[in-house]
Amino acid sequence: LKTAGSSVSCVGPGLGTVHEPRIMLCRGSSFAPLIRFRTRTFASETRIFPAVKRLSDIVVEEGKGCEVWTTDGKRYFDATSGIGVLSTGHCHPTVVKAVREQAGKISHAQQSCYFNSTVNKLVERLRHVVPAGLDSFFFTNSGAEAVEAALKLARQATGRDTIVAFLGGYHGR
Repeated sequence: LKTAGSSVSCVGPGLGTVHEPRIMLCRGSSFAPLIRFRTRTFASETRIFPAVKRLSDIVVEEGKGCEVWTTDGKRYFDATSGIGVLSTGHCHPTVVKAVREQAGKISHAQQSCYFNSTVNKLVERLRHVVPAGLDSFFFTNSGAEAVEAALKLARQATGRDTIVAFLGGYHGR
């Protein structure tokens, strides 16, 4: 991949079976000590966190937009999209500004204890853009929480307990 006249390597999910996803990247010998460290350090963790075996051997230090830089200064196109759903790219100025402003007010306003003004403002904005009749909102911190809440809602609404899950799916495995 060429970007702005210079060569950029690509790191991201590769083709693999549902049971054995792979990471594709250009490996460099400078990461050999890291691979040994990771293997030694996380070997006992692989049953708890099997993804450790699939981690790439780069150490990312910085990201901007769709690119990341390693500790040895190599630049990669980030095709992973990430758990944080980086649809805006790494370190988007608007997102960074909003995070700084919010962290300066309150770092965590637990919704199970009290309402917070930021969520209230979001609800008001959403009410104007969602289709008529969709007037209830539920916010979660993660996909796992969202799936759990959706399952509970489906069970409550239908009165049924059976849930269909896909083997190898990220949530519900």
